[in-house]
Amino acid sequence: MSAEQDLRKGCHAYIAGTHTSYGYVPSTAAGIVFCILFGLSTIVHLIQLGRSRIWWCSVFVIGGLVEIIGWAGRAWSSQCPYNSTAFLMQISTLIIAPVFFTAGVYIILGRLIQVFGRDCSILRPSLYLWIFCTCDTISLVVQAIGGGMASVEVNKVNGNTDPGTNTMVAGIVFQLASMSVFVLLQSTFWFGPLDEAC
Repeated sequence: MSAEQDLRKGCHAYIAGTHTSYGYVPSTAAGIVFCILFGLSTIVHLIQLGRSRIWWCSVFVIGGLVEIIGWAGRAWSSQCPYNSTAFLMQISTLIIAPVFFTAGVYIILGRLIQVFGRDCSILRPSLYLWIFCTCDTISLVVQAIGGGMASVEVNKVNGNTDPGTNTMVAGIVFQLASMSVFVLLQSTFWFGPLDEAC
């Protein structure tokens, strides 16, 4: 096993001049603070889910748990910046977690449209969930493919993670574009069409 492969498997402090998967050393404080914040938020959502018995609140609980795992991976990476398991743990979970939160937002908008009236929305309430969750799934698959490509390279000596990273970025850009469309459609519900009041 080469010295670089040993760095990727074990827990070694930062060595000046030796490249990490991040290009820097993650912050321990940020990892801990976000674990605590997402932990508290997850507990609140879990209590809300238990009291209300509204099934779709579970997406916030799942998203919170996945975020906690991701930020724990970041905290681990702050102590072991070369460890490939810590890197993959945080990157995969922190990419996946927001999908659960956006699904919850789509559901909430659909519920609000049902309450305030279909006339104020361009799409039927259920279409928001189906269209945008499909877009999120596509972006997640593209990001996962990129993550897989990068993870294969990260353990190689002189491995090139750029193609995998670029694929992940393409998935993120697609997700950003679909979220932008969602925000535009949502704004027509909140502010109403220009020619009529809702």
